[in-house]
Amino acid sequence: MTEQFVSLLQDFIRHTGLPAQASAVGVTWSCETFTVCVLPHPRREEQLIVDAEVGPMDPEVPNREALLLLLHQVNDAARFEHDWFITIDGESKLRVQCTREVGRTTAVDLEALLVECVDRAEALDALITAWNHDTPPAWSPTQPQNRFDLA
Repeated sequence: MTEQFVSLLQDFIRHTGLPAQASAVGVTWSCETFTVCVLPHPRREEQLIVDAEVGPMDPEVPNREALLLLLHQVNDAARFEHDWFITIDGESKLRVQCTREVGRTTAVDLEALLVECVDRAEALDALITAWNHDTPPAWSPTQPQNRFDLA
């Protein structure tokens, strides 16, 4: 972690008063059903990653291939609108993430990013819950006027 990254986190914790769990790789907060992390970028020290773990993707989810395709389409539809994206890690956990430049991020900016991250994680969780109950949403990523913004 760079001094600039640590300083930003310290400013953020002072600004919000949120208790944080620090580790060698970053800081995490637990909120409702999600764990939100702020991590230094592993390859670009001038950037940070904001990440929320939504939960494991059930290997028995109905129409898994269609859901994976939908998640890719959401990422594709959103890529020119913002820096948020959905990933599935090596343990099949769904995540919502974005990257930001540390030097251009203030404590207030970071607070807004964490709120947005939780909002996006909640939207993704709602989509997965609906899908698991075999009631996929009625919107399509190819029809932006009919979809809500997930990624």
